Amino acid sequence: MENPLSYKVGQAEAIAQTANCCNLFSFFFSWWVIFSPLTLWSSTWKGGVYTRIGTGPWIASSTTKTFPCSANSYCTAVSNEWVYWSEITSEEACTGNVSLMWGEPYGFCDGGEFTRGTEIKLIESFTLLTLIFSSFAACCGCSVRAAGSKGLHAAACLSLLTWVSAVIAFSVMVTFDWYTDLRSNEGAYMPFYSGSGDSKTLVVQPINDLFFGPTFGMLVTVFICSFYAQISLHGAASKIDEELKESKNSKADYLDTTGEELTTGQEVVFA
Repeated sequence: MENPLSYKVGQAEAIAQTANCCNLFSFFFSWWVIFSPLTLWSSTWKGGVYTRIGTGPWIASSTTKTFPCSANSYCTAVSNEWVYWSEITSEEACTGNVSLMWGEPYGFCDGGEFTRGTEIKLIESFTLLTLIFSSFAACCGCSVRAAGSKGLHAAACLSLLTWVSAVIAFSVMVTFDWYTDLRSNEGAYMPFYSGSGDSKTLVVQPINDLFFGPTFGMLVTVFICSFYAQISLHGAASKIDEELKESKNSKADYLDTTGEELTTGQEVVFA
């Protein structure tokens, strides 16, 4: 029996499974992007202390070690901790030097009220959408034989939405003026906490020469994986129904001819 298809039976399914692995990678990498403080980072000496400084979508700043405050600062040392955007208050960020040097210049203070700013909100929103779309894309692509072309087309569309979300997120990261200044030689101010407990206060410190870190790299990887996935899934979807039908007919012909049952993993070999 000559194979009527121009491609090997199982090829479309294999392509779909490979593309779905890409969506699974996108899903796990998206988790990293959301929880990591390393969109921008640098390991540097601060006041004689070698520390790693970074910032991320939900984290305004992070440092791996306590280091002395810079000269002319109203603090003695920066605490070794992550500063989440959600814990910064208007009283801390929109008064005094913190507001003058950091809050107002970058749009984090609006009428005396602290806000994460348009760019941070966009980064948070689209990184979260990247996670959501990639998870649904992976789910839709799991049952290739059960869902057929409809499931693969759905997975391809969700992969496209993952790709679009990743593009928007890292585009905002690249153009955000605060991120741009932090990457420059002149630098910008970054918020940290000084002290602990009830005496903990928000302070700003000059930071410069940061560069895009693993979080940004993971987001670019999501962009690449989802781009490959959506193209591959659309291609596989156009062939999968015919392929599955041919596989079913081949099995039926084999049983009619031999009267035997196919065992798991056994292939139908065409003459």
